[in-house]
Amino acid sequence: MSDIHDLIIIGGGSVGIYANQYALKKGLKAKLIEKSDSLGGKLTNLDPQIPLSDVPGADRWTAGQLAETLISQTKKYHPEYIFKEHVTGIAQKEFIFTIETDKGKHLARSVLLTTGRGIFIPEFLAKLSDEEKCKVGILCEIKDDREVLGKKVVVVGGSQETSGWALQAARSAKSVLIINWRFIKSYGWLEGNLSVPPNMDILEPYGLLELLGDEKVTGIKVFHVTTSEEKTIDTDIIIMARGYLANLNDLKNFGVELEKNGIKVTEDMHTSRPGIFSAGDCVYYPGKERTVKMGSREAAKAIDSIEKYLKSVWASFRN
Repeated sequence: MSDIHDLIIIGGGSVGIYANQYALKKGLKAKLIEKSDSLGGKLTNLDPQIPLSDVPGADRWTAGQLAETLISQTKKYHPEYIFKEHVTGIAQKEFIFTIETDKGKHLARSVLLTTGRGIFIPEFLAKLSDEEKCKVGILCEIKDDREVLGKKVVVVGGSQETSGWALQAARSAKSVLIINWRFIKSYGWLEGNLSVPPNMDILEPYGLLELLGDEKVTGIKVFHVTTSEEKTIDTDIIIMARGYLANLNDLKNFGVELEKNGIKVTEDMHTSRPGIFSAGDCVYYPGKERTVKMGSREAAKAIDSIEKYLKSVWASFRN
């Protein structure tokens, strides 16, 4: 039974990294599975230079610096990471979970889901290559202004790079809307240099929830980061950084109950399946706030709950 872990964490964003660190500190045998080739999630994949304002003691840090610090602090506990494996299902026999991936199987006594928010993607889009996505309205860059000529364009992100895309699109697009998940001055770097085009606007703090369309992109659904309020926006083209298109359909593979496009959890971060817990942007409960600070609190609460669960289920667990 030595190959069975006390805990397997699915998702290597900031919440998953912190949860893994806390679990190892408590002496749990934990392993983290991340489907990409690196840790950090949106802190490093979207815009690592975004300043943080909701993390006590780290108000002068950038998102990337926080990710690097969490990863560095965890090293002393000798973490076990599995990269580039996509979880396709979670089976269970008695009290042992089998985490099935596209490359193999992993056994654990408990599971923590920290997969991040992601977005719902129409089935036809999920199967397309990057080149094919461009043809139906999903761009990672603007190679030619004619691509957006007379179109309604949405740009995801508030970095200098994404603001640059928005400015470029505004030269020929009908309208441009920047969607940004944090309150930052996305136009701040333009002050004193350029004026904001009249056909460009910004919506923040909102995150991308769902792409709409049957054969091409026709709109998006977004959510307010703190209130979970949802809006539907018509668009012809969406521009986003590579790696942002995380598929929220993956949550269905976990067999847990969903509510308001998130994993439904109890106060102790337990999902509808005993032994499976969740924390971070992927969860929903009344009053949920999608911030780094709240995600860290949820991770700590989840690990405490997992330790209690293991002690109650496994009578011989760390007597």
